[in-house]
Amino acid sequence: MGIGGVLHQITPSGHLQPVQYLSRSLSKREQKYSVVEKECLAMVWCITKLRPYLYGREFTLITDHHPLCWLNKQSSKNGRLDRWSLQLQEYSFDIKHTPGSSNCVADCLSRYPIQQPDDIVEEQFELMHGPTYSVNLVNVVSFDSTRICEQQQKDTVIKQIYQQLSNGKQRQSYTLKDGLVYKIIHRPGHCILELPYIPTSMIDQLLQAYHDSPTSGHLGINKTWNKIRDPYFWPGMFKKIKHYAFSCTKCKQFKIDRTKPRGKLQPIEPPTGVLELMGLDFMGPVPQ
Repeated sequence: MGIGGVLHQITPSGHLQPVQYLSRSLSKREQKYSVVEKECLAMVWCITKLRPYLYGREFTLITDHHPLCWLNKQSSKNGRLDRWSLQLQEYSFDIKHTPGSSNCVADCLSRYPIQQPDDIVEEQFELMHGPTYSVNLVNVVSFDSTRICEQQQKDTVIKQIYQQLSNGKQRQSYTLKDGLVYKIIHRPGHCILELPYIPTSMIDQLLQAYHDSPTSGHLGINKTWNKIRDPYFWPGMFKKIKHYAFSCTKCKQFKIDRTKPRGKLQPIEPPTGVLELMGLDFMGPVPQ
């Protein structure tokens, strides 16, 4: 026993073009759901799986289970259905009913009559074995000491520290080795580190290498910070990493929100003065 669905897109000629098919089997606990709960589960699961396509867009959901047509219009006495309805409130869609006989695409596997062949002929085929090769292309950005030293000389703040250290003036928490400015960090446990001072021109490239590259995996703020804080230094590192991770387009599109729904919307107290409360909407990136 399972659930499934299909995502269609209307072509300019008015035909329905399939974009993605999806299905899965039900767990033992889900198999004990009532019929309307199973149908609603299929709806919630399909919409959640297709979130990158549906979020922020108006769409129409077609089902052959007529009781679900009221799902986004009124509440029920079923707590599970109400929670699912609340979960779908972030989407903009309307529900239309279609007869079960017309819903052939989503239910084709469960309704397709399987005919056994009269004669079954077993044949053995010899498989050809050959070598398999895998090629991965990764753009490697160099952060060696030579390149860091060149960019430090172009940074006004670091260049000033470099000149002071070169003239023999002591700067607290800074040192100069082989023409490279290092920051002296005191970590808990009496650990002292000397980390290269990263100039402003290299920060975005370094964050891209440690967050966006195929070998980095778009990790979260704390994990990205722990990877960068030991080999490098620049002022306001955590704040910059946090802003970069929150601004990552791919993380916003494809990372699943695992937090529980926040509940029903609550009224906002009206402001008492002019321009006391302002609202902003964000969108993008948009095609050029």
